[in-house]
Amino acid sequence: MFNDEYNRFNNLIMTVPVTSNREYPLHINVGTIPAEDGGEIHGWAEIEQAKCLDLNARYARKIATVDDDVMERITEMLRGGGLMRLSMRIERLY
Repeated sequence: MFNDEYNRFNNLIMTVPVTSNREYPLHINVGTIPAEDGGEIHGWAEIEQAKCLDLNARYARKIATVDDDVMERITEMLRGGGLMRLSMRIERLY
């Protein structure tokens, strides 16, 4: 089943949390991200904590969006670390 077909049947999204702790090799510096509320987010993406969340069940909302360069580094780390199948693709939802 391809991603588009799969996504029609659920509201799951793969997420990578951001932390202020940079002392771990799988953390990627996301720099400064402008937040939707006008603030800023600083930190490191925790690749080892990647997980899928149901957007409806968690009442999720967009807080911020990383730039394309950071998204590419996160994607490559997920693929290189065996955390994601090579046939999967990551797309921006917002």
